[in-house]
Order: sequence, then C-alpha cells, then structure tokens
Amino acid sequence: YLYQCELCCECIDCVRCRSLSYSQDCDNCSDSMFLVHCVGCRDCFGCVGLKNKQYHIFNRPYEKDEYVSKVRELLQDIPMAKLQYEAFKRMQPHCATDSIACEDCSGDHLINCKDCHDVFILKDSEQSAYCAYCEGNKSCMDSNFSNIGELQFHSTNLVKNYHVMFANLAWYNTNSIYITSCFNSSNLFGCIAMKKHSHCILNKQYTKEQYEELVPRIISHMRKTGEWGEYYPQKYSPFCYNESVAGMEYPLDRATVLRHGWKWHEEEILSDRYLGPNLDIPNSIHDVKDSIMKKILLCEVTGKPYKIIPQELKFYREMGIPIPRRCPDRRHKDRMALRNPRKLWNRQCAKCNITIETTYAPDRPEIVYCQKCYLSTVY
Repeated sequence: YLYQCELCCECIDCVRCRSLSYSQDCDNCSDSMFLVHCVGCRDCFGCVGLKNKQYHIFNRPYEKDEYVSKVRELLQDIPMAKLQYEAFKRMQPHCATDSIACEDCSGDHLINCKDCHDVFILKDSEQSAYCAYCEGNKSCMDSNFSNIGELQFHSTNLVKNYHVMFANLAWYNTNSIYITSCFNSSNLFGCIAMKKHSHCILNKQYTKEQYEELVPRIISHMRKTGEWGEYYPQKYSPFCYNESVAGMEYPLDRATVLRHGWKWHEEEILSDRYLGPNLDIPNSIHDVKDSIMKKILLCEVTGKPYKIIPQELKFYREMGIPIPRRCPDRRHKDRMALRNPRKLWNRQCAKCNITIETTYAPDRPEIVYCQKCYLSTVY
C-alpha cells in the first residue's frame, strides 16, 4: 500500500517516498534502506522513528563520506544487514497508531480523517466506521476498497456511489441495494451487470411506481426469512479463500477453511517437473549477469518457479539491491505478514502507563507508546 511513491522496492504503507527499499510506515523519505516510522529522511540506513535526518545508520549520525563507506560495506550482505535492522527495530519505541492530521478517530494508517472509528487505511474521510482501504468517504459503514462514496453500507469495491447497500463492484450508482458489477445506474435492487439503468429488480425493468411498490414488499419478505441485512453468502464467491484478499488479511489453514464449508485452492505440485539446474543467485546485484533472465529460478520457500524480466533486472541494478530469492507471491505474503492485523486492542503505554488503543496486541514484544509520549521521544 504505497501512495504517491516512486522507485520503491519491498516497501509497506509508505507515502510520498522515492528511491526507498525494505521500509515501512515512512513519509517523504528518499534514497534510503531499512527505515520504519521515519518522516522527511534521506540517505539513511536501518533507522527507526527519525524525523528530517540525513546520513544516519541505525539512528546514529555520520559524516557523508563515512556514511557512504559504511553503507557500501553493509550492502555487501543485505540478509545480514536485515537481521541487524530487525534486532535494532525491536529495541525502539513504536507509536500506538499511525495517523496524520486526524481528529477523533480510532484505527491505523489514517490521513486527514475526522470522526472515523475502527477504520484502517483511510484518507480524507469522515463520519465512518468499520471501513478499510478507502479515500474520500463520508458517512459510510462496513465498506472496503472505496473511493469518494457517501452513505454506503456493507459493500466493497466502490467508486463514487451515493446511498448504496450490499454492493460488490459498484461504480457511480445511487439508491441501490444488493447489486454486483453495476455502473452509472440508480434505483436497482438485486441486479447484476447493469449499466445506465434505473428502477430495475433482478435485472427486470419496472416503472418508478412499480419499483417503489415492489421493493418494500421484497424487503419485508427478506426480513421474515432472515436474509435482509446480510451480505452475499461466501458459497457464491467465485474465488477460493486462499487465493483471495481475505486469505491475505486473515490467513487460515486448509482444515479451518474446509471446516467452514469454504473453497480451498489446491496448488499444483511442481517438484516432479524438471525446470533446469538450480541457480546460485549472487548476493550482490553487481555480480548478476544478463544471462539470469534466461534462467528459471525456484523460490527458496515454496519451490515455485519464477523469472527475472529485463525491466526488473534494470530496476534492481538502478536501486542497488539483490535479485529476490523468493517468488512474487511469496514476497507479497511476506510483506502482508509484516503489517499489523486489522484489529484494535487495549494495552498500556510503555512510558506513561495510560490505556491506549492500538493494533499491537498486548502480548507482542514491541515497545509501544501513546502518541503524546512517542512524539515527545522522537522530536
């Protein structure tokens, strides 16, 4: 989840960053590696919680020439540098929540929000609750992946809707209920794949008067059957749990998924195929030859094959980072695992002991401060 970023690699939840690698929760940082919770930093390596700094390694300042020399040495073995960074990060305080210019909000990764509660990854939104991955929302609830919507409820994948409920993949609609893949329409009920339509029920055209008479009767029937107010049953999803966003945000094992009656995607076993000789990938990008683009690489975790394409190799060389040893799917899972869960817990600030609401569970080892203590520490 990067926003207004350029030339970044293996970064998570960063805003307005450039030439940044292996970093998380950073704002306006550039030409750096292994940063977390940093703002306005450039030419830094392995730093945590720094603001407007340059030429720092593990939060310690250096002269420019010394900084360049030490970073060059660290880059000789990036896996080892990563271990040093992880150990250093565990010793530094973390803010209970990551929010910028917010008022009366609870959640994490919020920018310019007001009166939003139990929300995650929100920007420029107000008076909303239980939402995630949204921008420009107003008075919405239980809605995910939404852009500039108002009065949306229990819906996902939304763009510029007004008064829409129980919708999936709905763009530019108004006053519609239980719709899927509908666009530029109004007054729909139980419709799918409609475009520029109005006053339709189950994809059938009605007059305005007929529509307004039938919809309340349908809702009354759904209340009696217990269907009203419920989202589409999972059994109708065309996707298996472990190949969906749900499987990324809330990973479950195969047995648990099947016990719920949900579908599970059985991945193809490739170990019995001959994919060419194993390739020993150099630790330094400077030792990688163009011939690697003709090779089939095997993920060190899953054994899945993957390849390096010309644009990708050019990017790694420009960034000065090594060839990945894991396939794209595995790398995505690794990044997701580094993000805090979309859940709030109560725990005590490690400095002033007041009760704080945070995505860091009470049993986690990180040092977590309330926002006031964190800001007084880092500034």
